[in-house]
Amino acid sequence: MSHLNRLVTLNLSNNLIKKVEGLKGCTNLKNLDLAGNLIPNTEACQELLEMPSVCSIDLKNNQLDDHENFLEFFGKMTQLNALYLRGNPGIRSVNQYRRNMTLALPNLNYLEDRPIFDYERMFADAWKKGGKEAEAKARDEWKAT
Repeated sequence: MSHLNRLVTLNLSNNLIKKVEGLKGCTNLKNLDLAGNLIPNTEACQELLEMPSVCSIDLKNNQLDDHENFLEFFGKMTQLNALYLRGNPGIRSVNQYRRNMTLALPNLNYLEDRPIFDYERMFADAWKKGGKEAEAKARDEWKAT
């Protein structure tokens, strides 16, 4: 598939895929659907880090279970604006999942079929800087505007 350098959208869902490979040559690929496969961990997704044009990834309903690597791995994909991980066993173990994914991916606009609003990002940033108190203050200030 690496010769398909004009490919923009690729749906590989429900194909029993265990490792993302052979896509590096798809230099214009923006949307990649890998939902419903058997991808076990972020290590099996390493090739995604070498694909800077991909801005939307659907990894729903795989076997991703290495939750301790999610923030670091997906945080390296700064170009992502849509990410779908629902249905993977590991996301239940990520503390403050939505908030931490929002912080790890500054350009993320959609997480799990829900938009990330500006105020949500603002609250997450405040929480990161000063905990619950800073987040509460940011919420109060936002309500006052």
